[in-house]
Amino acid sequence: MTWSNLPAPLLEPILRRLSFRDKLSCSLVCRRWNQTVFAAVLSQSARLRLVRWNRAAASYELLDKQVLLANKRCYRNVELGWGDGREGLDGLVLLVHMLPRYALRSLTVNATPDGGLVEFFGRCKEVLAGLTELTVRVSGSRRPYQARDELVFEWCHVVIPGLQALWWVDTVVGGIGHVRPTFAIEAPKLSFVKIQTSRWLSFCVLNLNWSNSIGRLELDIPNKIWRNLGVNRFDQLEVLHFADVSAETFDLHLETPKFRVELLGRMANLRYVQISSVKDALFRDVCRVCTKLYSMKLCGFTISYKSLPHLDMLQRLQNLTLTDGVIQCQNWSPVPLRAGWMLSLGTAQIKEWTKGLANCGKTPQEVENVITSCFARYSRQVPV
Repeated sequence: MTWSNLPAPLLEPILRRLSFRDKLSCSLVCRRWNQTVFAAVLSQSARLRLVRWNRAAASYELLDKQVLLANKRCYRNVELGWGDGREGLDGLVLLVHMLPRYALRSLTVNATPDGGLVEFFGRCKEVLAGLTELTVRVSGSRRPYQARDELVFEWCHVVIPGLQALWWVDTVVGGIGHVRPTFAIEAPKLSFVKIQTSRWLSFCVLNLNWSNSIGRLELDIPNKIWRNLGVNRFDQLEVLHFADVSAETFDLHLETPKFRVELLGRMANLRYVQISSVKDALFRDVCRVCTKLYSMKLCGFTISYKSLPHLDMLQRLQNLTLTDGVIQCQNWSPVPLRAGWMLSLGTAQIKEWTKGLANCGKTPQEVENVITSCFARYSRQVPV
């Protein structure tokens, strides 16, 4: 955490509250160094990084002359965290409350699954109201859920009117916990959301029902969490990434066709989509419902050549990127696409490509010739 203009009388009691781990990750910034400040710092932790204000250069710099922040106010961008046990949480909350009102713009919170995150959000609502960027990283291990334990559901509602970007990362390990927090973030201006978790037994549930202006959504989450994400509307959504590197692949193919079509129907304004592990059913639904797409990227796909004519429905499609997949042909070995290929396709090219595949009576060799000629004429190889 980086702090500026900390009053000297408050320094020593604050440092007493911080755990040793928190002190190692802190930077203390003051414009005026004096004996009281140095005495308080040295009495608590000699390893606390010290930063001073260079009036001539009008910037902050470390005592070893390395520049930390140039022409910026340190409390605009704050990263804080606490270790196991929450012993440092009170001190961090005290520091956050001393920030000038609405001065904090970007906040990164490194939390553990011990309940401290709900308490932190609940005690710092007024300070968080001025954020434009919020990053939450929840990591660590949790106590396994025992049969005698009572499952506790915690609800935390935070209003952040100016929030524009949210990055939520959950890497908690362990079994099902007995505490299940739900974070409802009301952010009408939220336009970018990135959510990452590799396990469906995630620590917390994120509710974004009040955020109807999301334009870019990147999800690296398992399928079961998608059902509980809590986003009712995707009217403004233009860019969508489905799981790319998740340990549990986001598999929409397990969903019923009705749910899948309803979900894509709420994303009718999509302009760019990236989907992993695509199969025929999902590929056809995307082509049929998301007709405004101009760019599509498929990763690890397995589709039949009979599904390719559905691209005719995408009248605005200009770029199609295929990475690490196969195009299956009946009674014939599939066409592998192990490298990355980008096809710059206009409407005329799509029709020319797919009309050769529309007749199911084509022989496998004729299908191969159509696909090969398409890649030879309209594609270029791109790095994977």
